[in-house]
Amino acid sequence: MSDRRTFLAAVTALASAAFSGRAAMAASGPLPAKRESSVNDYYGTKVSDPYQWMEDGKNPDLLPWIKAQDAYTRDVLAKIPGIEALRARVSELSGDLSVTRTVAVAGARLFFEQLPAGAQNYKLFMKEGSSPPRTLVDPTLLTLAGAHVSLDWWEPSSDGKHVAYGLSPAGSEASTTHVMAVDTGRILDERIPNTDWGITGWLPDSSGFFYIQFIGQRGSPDFYWDSVVKLHILGADPSTDRVVLRRGLYPQIPMTKVQAGVVRPILGTDQSVVMVVDVRPERTVWTVRTADLLGSQPPRFRPVASIEDLVVGVAATGDDLFLLSNRDAPRGRVLVTSVTNPSLSKATEVLAQSTTVAEAIYPLQTGALVRLMDGGVQRLARVHRDGRSAAIKLPFEGAVDRVFTSEQRDDAYAALAGWLEPPAIWHLGADGGVRDTHLSARPPFDLSPYVAERRLARARDGTQIPYTIVARRAGGPT
Repeated sequence: MSDRRTFLAAVTALASAAFSGRAAMAASGPLPAKRESSVNDYYGTKVSDPYQWMEDGKNPDLLPWIKAQDAYTRDVLAKIPGIEALRARVSELSGDLSVTRTVAVAGARLFFEQLPAGAQNYKLFMKEGSSPPRTLVDPTLLTLAGAHVSLDWWEPSSDGKHVAYGLSPAGSEASTTHVMAVDTGRILDERIPNTDWGITGWLPDSSGFFYIQFIGQRGSPDFYWDSVVKLHILGADPSTDRVVLRRGLYPQIPMTKVQAGVVRPILGTDQSVVMVVDVRPERTVWTVRTADLLGSQPPRFRPVASIEDLVVGVAATGDDLFLLSNRDAPRGRVLVTSVTNPSLSKATEVLAQSTTVAEAIYPLQTGALVRLMDGGVQRLARVHRDGRSAAIKLPFEGAVDRVFTSEQRDDAYAALAGWLEPPAIWHLGADGGVRDTHLSARPPFDLSPYVAERRLARARDGTQIPYTIVARRAGGPT
């Protein structure tokens, strides 16, 4: 379910298309894009891409073509009858909305990424106690190689004293890692390029972090091949960062060139989860003592799951390793085993397959949080090692877009949205209570006269098909 800003933008585009036929006929045609002979070989399949030259931001033909497209589009839109009134109304409904998309709690600090009302780019903020939020990273004030900057990803250390984040120029997503000391706002000297996928986890003592780095030639088909996982210690020269996982490094960890490794420390312990992932949702999983990855002897990896075990989600907390598996359960079930002595054959089932679909799992201090799909509506449930589970009563039915948890806390945050509820960040208390954080402002219009009613229609084969009617409370569907 998209946010209201996206929805209104889509409405504007549809309205423009409906009204612009005559205007487009009158306007001169746009500058055609040049075509070049470019063929890429993807694992033996040759794919022609005549517009690949557009991926090179320095190509002298790119900017003139973009400017010509922009001028043509503006000319066509300006001739649509009533366009200014439509723009004013869309701006009235959406321009004053702030959108918060990611949050994280570290120590006593709440970090959150937000698109403030009227802003053109997301910014990173930090709030502590009752103090007002402080801006940590504002990409609109930064440039890289003379180009505008985007904030790609970020993750605070567990003590909240540092935050690692990725910046890329000109919408390229070619991320370079930066590190900030949160207390002072000082940016540390280290810069780590080619970290488009960010870091995979901080060390429990917050002295450094593991990260994925790409080593191929950017812009080539093999850029993402043979990525490496490294450990960076704060203050060290990134060129000396140790490689802890790559293809061929350990015979116990088989990898192909298109797969990536992940090392995720389990906070509060001396253990880490190691995974090998690719485009498939399933992953292979091991556990290992974190210090063994840094020693002179080969680490002792403990196998947890092979690709045939169909594990699609992992959540580790303490010595509990919760696994979301689709093996013999296409709608998903949750198992728990030991981090230090894992065994799928002896794992305990803590959430059985049901009529809902288990989509994702997240760690909590005393268990895990599971996101479920129930006929188009997403729900949340808590599970515990002893098999106890409890549904979380959400304030309305709709989408659970993102969930933010930590293995060191029993509360959590979730991005919720409904047919009549704008996207917002809600706090999920350890006691089961759910409240709006008010990080995102409410829209300047009243939707209380409307109601969203979910119903089921029976298909000819007996399948129950869910649908939702949005209607005025006192009348029929609108």
